[in-house]
Amino acid sequence: MAHVVAEPCLACKYTDCVVTCPVECFYEGEQMLYINPEECIDCEACVPECPVEAIFHEDNLSEEWKVYAQLNAEMAPQYPVIKEKKEPLFEMHAPQPKQKPKAKKVASSNRKPAKNNQPEKSAIQKQTPASGKTQGFGTSVEDRKLIEDAAMQAATSYFLGKGWEVQDVSKNQPYDLLCTKGKQHWYVEVKGTVTEGEQILLTSNEVKFARQNRDRMVLFILHGIEYTRFEGGKISISAKQPKVISPWDVDEGQLATKQYTYRIPEE
Repeated sequence: MAHVVAEPCLACKYTDCVVTCPVECFYEGEQMLYINPEECIDCEACVPECPVEAIFHEDNLSEEWKVYAQLNAEMAPQYPVIKEKKEPLFEMHAPQPKQKPKAKKVASSNRKPAKNNQPEKSAIQKQTPASGKTQGFGTSVEDRKLIEDAAMQAATSYFLGKGWEVQDVSKNQPYDLLCTKGKQHWYVEVKGTVTEGEQILLTSNEVKFARQNRDRMVLFILHGIEYTRFEGGKISISAKQPKVISPWDVDEGQLATKQYTYRIPEE
């Protein structure tokens, strides 16, 4: 038996744990770390070092996370060993309480706050959820790109953690991710928003494709996104747990026409 890196590491990838490992059995994937069960000696040195409590003994994994034991065993040999601490990825945790501007991150009941992760005095901008029910993108192109990238990264991590192979097809398809597992495949529409995600914006091509493939569509919404910009370019991001509708029938919700294309009549 060995220790296992589970779902809380997805899209976080803190590396506090790796420097305590006496046998160097941690391996760095794109979205999370993995422990090679053939090398782990069950010393538990890494467990208290993980800021998001992502490391468990294999026997203590919840039923939902048991898949991570196999995932660690399969993925660790495919990636390079990691021995030194690095900067984490986006911090996908619950947002901070509004009444405490510089409070610590609020973690779920089975997690503890990340170490040394408080917004510094050098923070120059904080974006909090917008009022209203529309998708609520930031006012700038840069804000929009930041929100979209955070949602795509979270969605990719989510489906990788479920054992799917994930391909980003957003540049040439009317959906964002193609997820495959054996002969199964899903078309995933990904949306990110600073609101509660009660409404999202869809293009006509997205709606058309979703209707044609309703049995294989999935809608992934990363909502309640907050981000803080720091001097030097570093950005800290938090979000609520994503909403995932699978399968997704676009006509089960309420579609509203927001704009029309008008062709001028010929003279």
